[in-house]
Amino acid sequence: MDKEQTTQTEGDSSIVYIIGAIVIVAVIVAGVLLWPKPKAQQAGTATPIVEEKKAITQLGCDTQWYNPKIGFPEYYLSANGTALSTAKTVDCTFTVTASVDGKVVATEKAPAVLTSSPERGGQTFQCTTKAVALPKGTAVTMKTTVMDDTESSAACKAGSMILQ
Repeated sequence: MDKEQTTQTEGDSSIVYIIGAIVIVAVIVAGVLLWPKPKAQQAGTATPIVEEKKAITQLGCDTQWYNPKIGFPEYYLSANGTALSTAKTVDCTFTVTASVDGKVVATEKAPAVLTSSPERGGQTFQCTTKAVALPKGTAVTMKTTVMDDTESSAACKAGSMILQ
């Protein structure tokens, strides 16, 4: 009689596990189906992002940056900005100083490539130096000064960086 009772108890407990598993699966499926879905945007309601470019009224340096030469402790220094349409040439002078003591580490000059921008009433430029040897891991400050052939000049805001 003990064997019959044990077999019956084991059979009852397995049914409880099966019913429990079915209930858990049903709750998960109901949760997934009833979870609120985000509303899809209608095609015509998205607001387009428009960037307004200002008219070019003077020589200006917009951004400056550096790129490492892979495998060498050398860096390419670059800048871009805007120039009046009357300018024929623009030169960029990059001055790199040590952040700790303010000593000039390197000074490089590079001619800019001018691109006409008639919709803005002037030109844009970009200049990049040849690879410049600079000490890796050093905290430095880079300042770029640009000058055109009409003797106008502008400067990028000095930026500090640690050469990687």
